[in-house]
Amino acid sequence: SGVGLMAIPFVAIYFVFIWLYPKAGMYAVFIFSFFAIGLTRYVPGPLGMGVDGLLVLTILVAFIKNFKSFTRAFQNIGVWLAILWFVFTFLELFNPIAHSRAAWFYAVRGVSIYPVLFLIGGIATRLEVKDFYRLINIGIAISVVATLWGMKQLYIGLDYAEKRWLDAGGAITHLLRGKLRVFSFYSDAGQFGAGMGYTALVCGILGFHNKVPYKKALYLVAAGITFFGLAISGTRGALFVPIAGIMVYLFLSKNVRVFTLGIVVAFMGFAFLKFTSIGNSNYNIARMRSALNPNDASLQVRLDNQKKLARFLADKPFGGGIGAGGSWGARFSPGSFLAETALDSWYVKIWAEMGIIGLSIHLLHLFIILGFGCYIAFYKMSNAPPEERFFLIALMSGYFGVMVANYGNQIYGQMPLSFTLQLTILVVFFYWEKIKTNAFAQS
Repeated sequence: SGVGLMAIPFVAIYFVFIWLYPKAGMYAVFIFSFFAIGLTRYVPGPLGMGVDGLLVLTILVAFIKNFKSFTRAFQNIGVWLAILWFVFTFLELFNPIAHSRAAWFYAVRGVSIYPVLFLIGGIATRLEVKDFYRLINIGIAISVVATLWGMKQLYIGLDYAEKRWLDAGGAITHLLRGKLRVFSFYSDAGQFGAGMGYTALVCGILGFHNKVPYKKALYLVAAGITFFGLAISGTRGALFVPIAGIMVYLFLSKNVRVFTLGIVVAFMGFAFLKFTSIGNSNYNIARMRSALNPNDASLQVRLDNQKKLARFLADKPFGGGIGAGGSWGARFSPGSFLAETALDSWYVKIWAEMGIIGLSIHLLHLFIILGFGCYIAFYKMSNAPPEERFFLIALMSGYFGVMVANYGNQIYGQMPLSFTLQLTILVVFFYWEKIKTNAFAQS
């Protein structure tokens, strides 16, 4: 097609650029993941597939230019965990009750292909500590801009593309009782809220422990801005990202005074939302408060859906097939049970599409990574630079926060946060390799 021909020179230029600077390919993938889905409101087309292209080109360059670095990826535990998970998802292609093989192709990318490719690309291009810091800081900067854009949506108004997106169906979930759930340039308010909750948590930890005054100030200001982004997203489940993450941070910090203070502050915040009605006139506070209400109507609907799914899946240990639910199910298997049943939770999605066996394997995978990261931060980095230790602690806190919030929203396999989580896995196993070479001698 004409568009394809026009893209050839840009692909060639990009190929030459990452040939000269292979790491730049991973930077490009990470940055583009923040904008790829939101840009489709302005530029029609499968821009999400652009992430695939950037990743594959980056890995291809690494394979051709430095085969030894490429093979190093297959000596990494994190990569093999991702490969084993991919193998299971590949076998789901042959699930006898799956309605569509095409749906598998589209849906499996975020579930298991991106994790494998991102980890291989990160190791093959030799990302190091300084790169991890830069990428996280880039993500923080984009998140601040995303909140500012969201404030523009809320206080100034939506542009033509955003209004068109709402009119095309987005209003059903993003205009509640006349109030806008801010989505910024993300795919939806759920992703925006979770991303801002993650960023606020990580920035708060990094700021609290940074010894450089201007860096401390920047991180803490970014934490405040992005927490406001969480509030205006109207995404109740995203509130559990910082709440759950703080618990991990307090445990890993090994500081009794900080732990006690943190527990007190967390309890006060919980009590404010749970046991008072202060601020209920503010829509965002009232909506966050409803996340702690066990009788909330939307929660009851979710629980009813899960009961229906339990009956449907009772004799289907491998689920209904990847891509059978959600938007892919509606596109490729319209009218089927899973396509017609809301899968609001990431874990419910995995359970519905891959059964109890798939969900068990996936949870085991997540907890292995969490265990590795927490073990390293708690036991193996006593003599590491404090900045590096708290960097890992911040990432593991955010990782666990997202694990908890996944129950309420489909976060893990969605851009851009999915790539931030894969970056966390890279950091975990980077430090694991350093530990194996006694880089951090124990006192």
